[in-house]
Amino acid sequence: MSLRHHPSGKELYRLLPEEHRYRDRESGDLQAYLDGFGHLFDLLANTLRQRYADAFPEPLDDKNAAQDWILPYLADLVAARLLSPYADGRRAEVANAISWRQRKGTLTVVEQLAEAIALKEAESQEGWQRVAVTPRMDAPLVPASALGDETHPLDLAPEEGGPDSVFDIEPLVAADHPGLNTATLDLRQISRAVAVAPGAAGSQRTSFFTGEFWWRQLNPRGVPCFPGSYEDASKRTVDVRTPPTWKHGHFHPKRLILFLAPPYGLFQPDPLVFATIADAVDAEAVARTEDDFDVALIRASDQAVVIEQDVTINDGKRHRYDGILFDGGITVAGASSLELSNGAVRDLVVTVVGNETPAATLKSAIVDTIDAGTALIQMEYVTVLDKAALGRIQASEAVFASDQVELVGAGEPRSCIRYSRVPDVIADWDHADLTQHANTTDQPIFYPFLIKTNGGFETRPARFGEPGCAVLHLATPSSILAGGEDDGEMGALHEHKASAAVRALLTKLEDYLPIGLEAVALYDRRLLQAPPTLGDGA
Repeated sequence: MSLRHHPSGKELYRLLPEEHRYRDRESGDLQAYLDGFGHLFDLLANTLRQRYADAFPEPLDDKNAAQDWILPYLADLVAARLLSPYADGRRAEVANAISWRQRKGTLTVVEQLAEAIALKEAESQEGWQRVAVTPRMDAPLVPASALGDETHPLDLAPEEGGPDSVFDIEPLVAADHPGLNTATLDLRQISRAVAVAPGAAGSQRTSFFTGEFWWRQLNPRGVPCFPGSYEDASKRTVDVRTPPTWKHGHFHPKRLILFLAPPYGLFQPDPLVFATIADAVDAEAVARTEDDFDVALIRASDQAVVIEQDVTINDGKRHRYDGILFDGGITVAGASSLELSNGAVRDLVVTVVGNETPAATLKSAIVDTIDAGTALIQMEYVTVLDKAALGRIQASEAVFASDQVELVGAGEPRSCIRYSRVPDVIADWDHADLTQHANTTDQPIFYPFLIKTNGGFETRPARFGEPGCAVLHLATPSSILAGGEDDGEMGALHEHKASAAVRALLTKLEDYLPIGLEAVALYDRRLLQAPPTLGDGA
């Protein structure tokens, strides 16, 4: 008799006298009988544990957590407004509602809100600290020690080797005092973030993409190495343009600048790269199952998996690929079909004849080029970066980034495209149902990353296969950034909810900032790279 050996069943069997267990050693009937009771007891125990966990927003020590549908009811108890698009973010909103309310208006709460709601690292700068102001007679010189810097010559008494008066200091040395209220850049020095020992004076802790580090600003009045990033502390003229956007209106006493780490999307740095699918299966990075009708490849690790080989599907089966990034091409032929989710393919070629059943179904995927012939292609949350030759398509929340889209064939049955970014050539299709479906022809803007090339580095939007591919810039028109049916972004990263999280954060901050203070969120790629130490050439 096959036993599942539930924990409670095993405990009941262990509590029996040894004589009964000895007599049951051959048949196992008694053990099976008690295992049935154990199964019931386990169900009751798990139900009680879940009932207890449902009273708390955060996971308990036994890893049980309140069910997602209960969070709004818990939020009502503490008058919390749930805005985060992520379940973990909503849990944090409930758990910290009271503590955040008690400290509302502080920078600490602002950064905690950002990291809880958007689930990404954030650095903040107060606009008034970035504004150039005129020195005043009633503003005393701030000691360098109060600002967390090393002892400055102006702070030393004569008996300690310091000057007899400020007039004994060379003007170039005196100009370096961090307490001077000046906006002129010191061209002799560079300004940037540098890593320091944990807990060092004037330092703060930040979780970068590569790990958690303590850092401080080096030479705040020097020439910024990375203008416009969180490492830029230079003073600016007041920017009175309203409302603040990603491009302007940042440097104002009534502004709060939030720097957020941009997402990498589907293509992560340092992925697992395999020449063939068989190599990935042998390395247990990909789990493979197969039967008479279906072939499935599912990523078995959290790390991105890239397959370099070209794949041809022509066995009459349905091939389901989940979480796999194909750096080559996929050809679908014969009576086969493809289902690709949470993945990418450089070149997709479909030679299947007929358009009644889908030859390829793509969801949360990136495609560089696609040649679908006359076959039916279904798309949901898909970004097509380059050329596309399409016959019949059913697309929702898709982004055709290029205008090089060719119509192959026309007539019935009709195509349907809804809530998508389409080029003008698609908008003019006669056989596509495009009316009343919130499509847009606005151009998407992809975020520029620092891309490593053979000749060094360059800043540009990532191409297919590079980390950050298809990540939308916050400057993208709202018709794309919030043009989905659920007000989410169009394209492959819809389910990542990155732009929705930024909007939720800005809305949440309206309840926690002083009256009249506005927040503006910016993506900052510098938060993806930890600052160097002074010994690393900073």
